[in-house]
Amino acid sequence: MKGDTEKQQLLDQARALLASHLAQVNSLMLATLCADGLPLASYAPCIRDADGAFCVFISDLSEHTRNLGRTPKASILLIEDERDAREPFARRRLTLRVDAEFVPPEDDRWVELANNFQRKFGKIIELFQEFSDFRLVRLVPSAGSFVIGFGQAFDLAGERLDDLVHIDADMVKRRISGGTGT
Repeated sequence: MKGDTEKQQLLDQARALLASHLAQVNSLMLATLCADGLPLASYAPCIRDADGAFCVFISDLSEHTRNLGRTPKASILLIEDERDAREPFARRRLTLRVDAEFVPPEDDRWVELANNFQRKFGKIIELFQEFSDFRLVRLVPSAGSFVIGFGQAFDLAGERLDDLVHIDADMVKRRISGGTGT
């Protein structure tokens, strides 16, 4: 059927664009919850680990670090650069709900993650490692969506959030009416 072929092509295109989008990531926008219940938007350079978590190396002096320590639920946004977007109202973006996991220096993963940060960002990481206030934090995705443009939005599904489900008009109607949408 033509409709099935078009849907498959759209999914294949979305998967390729998502892989490309993730390959270009050097930083993320981070939304955390402050002690007073108000949201805080910030950013941090990042890497991804072998399990697909986004990892940040952040200071206790930063409000977002304290927020994650208090409330480990957060959201991250990986958005296309404005200069590269054809349409500012439809910038390619990946939005994820994440659970923050602080990685202590005695954890076996700490050295590997710190080395990966240094490979990507250079000598500044050596400096951060000398400071007692810097923390390695894994941001483990639990849900998300990927938007390519108008009418091209996808939920991330599956155990590793590596399946894409096109958000079509019927799904939007179900969500608006209070259904689960899937």
